[in-house]
Amino acid sequence: MAGKKKEGLKGLKTTTGGIRRDDRTTSQKWVFQPITIDAKNVVTVIYMLQSPENEVVLKAVASLEVFAEKDIENLRLLTSQKISTYLLPLLKSPDNIIKRFTQKLIGILCSLPEFREQLLKEENVLEMFVNILDKETDVVMHEFSSLTLAELSSECEAAYNLLKVPNCVQILFSRVTSLDPDVEKNTLDVMNHLLNDVYGVDVFIESPGFDINSLIFLTGSSYPVIQSLAIEILKQLTSWCRDTRTLIAFRDALGVETCLDIIENDAWNDLHPSTLDLLINVVENADFCDYVLQSGALARMINLLDTIESEYHLEKAIGVLSKMSQTEKGRKALHKIGMVPRFCAFLNTKNEKKVEYSCFGIANMAQHIPALEDIIEENPIPLLLDILLNSEKPLSLRNMAAFALSTLASEHKKGAAALLASSNFMDLPKALIHDKTCSLELKKNIIQIFIGIYEIESMRSKLFNEFFMEAMLICIKGEDSSLQVDALECLTLFLVDSKAQILFNELNGVPSIIGCLKSKFASVSLIEQRKTRYSMPSWNSAIESIFSAYLPAKFAYTGRLDFQDITEDGFYTAERSTWKFVLLDEYFQNFYCPVTPLYVANFEMPINQNVGEGSETEYSSIKSDQQPTSNVENENKDLSKYMKGAGRNSGENFNLTGSLITYDSVDYEDRKTSHSWISDNFGHVYPDPYLSEYLECLKKKLAKEEANLGDVNWFCIHPQLIQKRVQTIAQLVATEMAGLEPDALSIPQYKEKYLSEIKCQLGTTIIPLGLIRVGSYFERAILFKLLSDRIGFPCAIVRGQHGRAWIEIALPALNVEENEEEICEEGTSSSKSKTGSKTSGLKCSPSVETKSSNSTIGDENFWFSKLKTECFKAFPTYFLKSNAIVDLIFEPGKIMKKNSLEADDYCGKFLFDCS
Repeated sequence: MAGKKKEGLKGLKTTTGGIRRDDRTTSQKWVFQPITIDAKNVVTVIYMLQSPENEVVLKAVASLEVFAEKDIENLRLLTSQKISTYLLPLLKSPDNIIKRFTQKLIGILCSLPEFREQLLKEENVLEMFVNILDKETDVVMHEFSSLTLAELSSECEAAYNLLKVPNCVQILFSRVTSLDPDVEKNTLDVMNHLLNDVYGVDVFIESPGFDINSLIFLTGSSYPVIQSLAIEILKQLTSWCRDTRTLIAFRDALGVETCLDIIENDAWNDLHPSTLDLLINVVENADFCDYVLQSGALARMINLLDTIESEYHLEKAIGVLSKMSQTEKGRKALHKIGMVPRFCAFLNTKNEKKVEYSCFGIANMAQHIPALEDIIEENPIPLLLDILLNSEKPLSLRNMAAFALSTLASEHKKGAAALLASSNFMDLPKALIHDKTCSLELKKNIIQIFIGIYEIESMRSKLFNEFFMEAMLICIKGEDSSLQVDALECLTLFLVDSKAQILFNELNGVPSIIGCLKSKFASVSLIEQRKTRYSMPSWNSAIESIFSAYLPAKFAYTGRLDFQDITEDGFYTAERSTWKFVLLDEYFQNFYCPVTPLYVANFEMPINQNVGEGSETEYSSIKSDQQPTSNVENENKDLSKYMKGAGRNSGENFNLTGSLITYDSVDYEDRKTSHSWISDNFGHVYPDPYLSEYLECLKKKLAKEEANLGDVNWFCIHPQLIQKRVQTIAQLVATEMAGLEPDALSIPQYKEKYLSEIKCQLGTTIIPLGLIRVGSYFERAILFKLLSDRIGFPCAIVRGQHGRAWIEIALPALNVEENEEEICEEGTSSSKSKTGSKTSGLKCSPSVETKSSNSTIGDENFWFSKLKTECFKAFPTYFLKSNAIVDLIFEPGKIMKKNSLEADDYCGKFLFDCS
């Protein structure tokens, strides 16, 4: 007991007076004693950012910020440790000092592309920094959050996503007026990057916070970098006169006067070129140009011509004045102050850009008669010809000189006479023949000079020489269709003269003209010449022949392909109706994509696909031995595999089953020569193995059902096969274009999303039809028509309004005795038909015995059994008349009588009918 008592008193202390007290050292047994760590490794400090102690985190992030500022290699080291995952949570810390250092460190790290890429992978990171810029009250946070956004928005994808952040533009305009110049500069950087995006200007203009006054105010900032950025942003907003409201706001904010003040201030000499470019943008608009004339700005611009010393600045000032000559009021004002002699005098300078602007000004001033007379007196034509024929000059300058000459030749006889009197005028046809540096646009401008001379009858004969005629024939034989049209137009004008006709025949020009008649572009151009129908007796026959030879044009202009219109490989159509039909070759020649997606049919298999001879091809999405399933999620096509199989220069490819195919080491261009037809027609289009897959599967299915009927052809159809073929093709089309949504009403919305994904992955809007897995009315009708034409089943396709399209077929009807009851079966296999009805389709001429049994008449196979035994075996498709419509959406394979309420509803005739 004594031992225990002694142990119990161990934690107590007594004083000399015998008073007990507690031992304070015992209460600190569970308290961690503070330590000082001498961290020498940056990784250790990064881990310290996760500490729950604010003091430790503060010291760590502060030391990392100092470390990052020292060298770019330090930034790479921090990025390699994925420091972004440690820094982003600290932006939500309650300690403002920690947030400051963290935001500053992120802003410094964003100067490294690797860190930007790492940071953008984080979720909602752009929204986070925009919210910081908006809601934080600390100016330091504004400075470095705007710096971070400026660095991130330099990435194209980040700029595009930043434009989608709600109220982003409005927040930027609220911070661009900050009292801190760093915030102003960073915010302007963000704006500049966003405006480089295709949709940037539209988003800015439509934003409720858009304020051009704040930008114009910043052009007078005391910081040159802010001035320069503000002017650059104004240039982007006013480029191409995109929005009249922006120009009106610029005018109301005295933007023109502000620009002139900057130009007249010698201390801001480095801002003069960009400011003059801004003025060039705004005077492109005719209404704004009139305002400049009324405000007295023109007089200030003329004074600048005499005071500007820099050649580069003078070049920009001439550009502003030349743009002002595009309006009638501008031409009158410039002529009044004597700009015509100045434009002509500038042609002798060595500054090529100044000469180009002067040529543009002369071309515009020539449209004003008093100014034209002054130009003829100055006689700049020899100088313009020298510029045009000089192959060492830039093409833009030569084109502008040709534009000025064509204007002078067409506006006044004296101009054409002065042009013909020049010693080097006859070198123009030689330039078309021998000058290899002559571009397409320049050739067209030279032809316009000849057309302008034609207006003067007394001058025409001077052009009748072998060089001129040979040059026109060379242009006609060229590959560009627009150049051919211009050359033919010019030649047509001059062939009125008998001398020109003799020279034309001597040079054997008739075959060249006949060759143009075989051009698809010439045919399409003839269709668009509506006035020709009044002067050409055989107009309708010519149009019908053109349509028959080129079905894409027929479908585009008429919206219908009949039974006898058999589509071929290379058929294409736009997803939506457009105001102008463009040849597929034109897209490839001019290297641009159509705005509306184009569906192209190509049943040829990919090049060098290693499928052994005699082996049966397997199919990935549909099987020949079973009904197509609706589980399209397992059948969905892999676009990455598809693109590898699309003739790209890749070392591997995939066949229809998804197994690997190895291409030969031969270059793709060399391999295309083995398939010349594909090279000519689909050198720029991905091959379409899936369309061939559909066709092979359909043939196998029909082969089992029609084994005893022999070969089918395009010109005859067995009546008893109509029902089965319609159902088979319709079910295949519906299955392959069902997408992932079973509900037919959701297909149009789902289709737009699917098309966007395909266009992004293919990098073009020209899409092979077989790749479409989500199809609405139009896509399904096109696929039905293409497959039907390949198996000899006659059908017609009609394009309606509001994205609708449908398939029309011809159902045969029997002639029975007048006293017989109506034979009518309306369902999935037959359409309504009445004895002796005038709206019925093809009628069989032999009389047919009918039974009085209503059960026999009601049998759905009655029609086909009678036709098989009593009627002809086949009927010419030329005499078929459509009387039924096929449902491809709601009940695939269902046949509806044409003009019935059900059919009209399917065709969309009641979609917007309010009557």
